[in-house]
Amino acid sequence: MLRCLSPRMLGLRLDARETIEQAAHSGFDGVELLVRDLAERGEDPSELAARMADLGLSPISWPLPVDWRGDQERFRSDLAALPRYARIASRLGLDRSGTWVLPAILDPGRLHGPDPAGAALCWHVERLDPIAAILADHGQRLGLEAIGVPSLRTGGGLPFIDRLGALGPLREALRERGRAVGLIVDAFHLFAAGEPVEEALAAGVREIVSVHVSEVPEKLDPAREALRDDRRTLPRPGGVVPCSRLLQLLAEEGYAGPVFAEPVAGGAGTRSEATDPGAIIQEAGEALRSIWPAGGSAGRRSGQSARE
Repeated sequence: MLRCLSPRMLGLRLDARETIEQAAHSGFDGVELLVRDLAERGEDPSELAARMADLGLSPISWPLPVDWRGDQERFRSDLAALPRYARIASRLGLDRSGTWVLPAILDPGRLHGPDPAGAALCWHVERLDPIAAILADHGQRLGLEAIGVPSLRTGGGLPFIDRLGALGPLREALRERGRAVGLIVDAFHLFAAGEPVEEALAAGVREIVSVHVSEVPEKLDPAREALRDDRRTLPRPGGVVPCSRLLQLLAEEGYAGPVFAEPVAGGAGTRSEATDPGAIIQEAGEALRSIWPAGGSAGRRSGQSARE
């Protein structure tokens, strides 16, 4: 497994060069880079890739720059730009991206049809299929994440994909079109949905594209009904979210992919009052090390590159 840095998941906005340097300084093994942002700034992918290689960092993932949940015009515009970004991601060595799927059906047109769940499934397939195809054409894989927090399913919507285990029909429908779509396993959402961590391994570790870990803040109610997606903190040993157990099981099964700390909430999810990006990143690295299983591979000492 690889301890990886995503400044975005820590509520930070860093450019690619800053991300790479900070990741190496704090002992991470890999990075997520904002491909659309670096493309708009005209940064040279070859130079960035060379710098990662010099520092011993693995290029891992990039956020999907497609608003596929929105209106058709925006979707088509973003989809048309995706091949360009995918080419840049490939030059950087990034080989995966991901997105979360809707936990509830909110569109009244789908709710009142004879088969709203079936219609929603078809809609997801029509939107995600071309995305997965473009990524595959560039040697990359799409991962899907389920949102397990019950608070996002309140209101008049019909529950749809509200747990990791419910992703099966969507992945199967995409597989029938030749798309090898994987899973993003989020420990917080497993806990929120009441799913055992073993659920993450049900499909096999080869199906896992990425793993996210975080914790319920100590001062908040850990009852599942009270959880909020935007109220998380860094993972810690002995927390209510079974991050340590999840990583232990993944290590035992031979998972060799990325693990990201994802406290969300604009950097306020760290355990201290740190505001300096370097300090926040350092804390994230320490949090991952604190729950890392023995024999989980990876891991450089803070401040040490892989070549030292």
